[in-house]
Amino acid sequence: MQRLTLEVDVRSGIGKEAAKKARAHGIVPGVIYGRGFDAIAVSVPEKALEGALHTQAGMNVLLDLTIRDNGNTRNEIAMVHGFQRDVLRRGFRHVDFRRINLNEKLHARVPVVLVGQARGITEGGILEQTLREVEVECLPTDIPEHFELNVTNLVIGNTLHVSDLSVPDAVKLLTPETETIVALVAAPQTVSEEAAAPGATTGEAPQPEVIEKGKKEAES
Repeated sequence: MQRLTLEVDVRSGIGKEAAKKARAHGIVPGVIYGRGFDAIAVSVPEKALEGALHTQAGMNVLLDLTIRDNGNTRNEIAMVHGFQRDVLRRGFRHVDFRRINLNEKLHARVPVVLVGQARGITEGGILEQTLREVEVECLPTDIPEHFELNVTNLVIGNTLHVSDLSVPDAVKLLTPETETIVALVAAPQTVSEEAAAPGATTGEAPQPEVIEKGKKEAES
């Protein structure tokens, strides 16, 4: 699991106006909490936070936080538990850091990446990924960056489930394995001649019931 160092500062100004001024200078307000200790209001440079979250580990990156407070520093290990973005400028509005213990298991969500080209695509089928991440339980240092699922042998009508993932022994899957579909190759949708060009021979406008019939035939 990827591990980075991130420097944060204890915030002295609290409230909407202080947060607004901080964001205007490229500083993101945040809080560190968890493990039974008091929460700490902090601030972090937006570019540094963006860089930490754009690693292959994403939200699961382990952070060695260097907390600066009036000339004093201390260290905490944490992960990003959540963040808020500005709807218009897409910059960060707030970030939550959760303290972690490297010797205690936790829950995490891990991306699923499809690899290979499904045989069903050459037959005209459509590859669909219905699940993009799974939930796991493991030690923080054992969190996989992602799971790969090979779809090469998928033909039209075939599916792959969570149980088809290759999972290390140190990781426990929490997402139901047998009934949860990850990927499938769907048959191509066909549109009947009547639905595709209703009224073509008569020159009349298509009637609602004819359109509805065509939709039902296409969906069947």
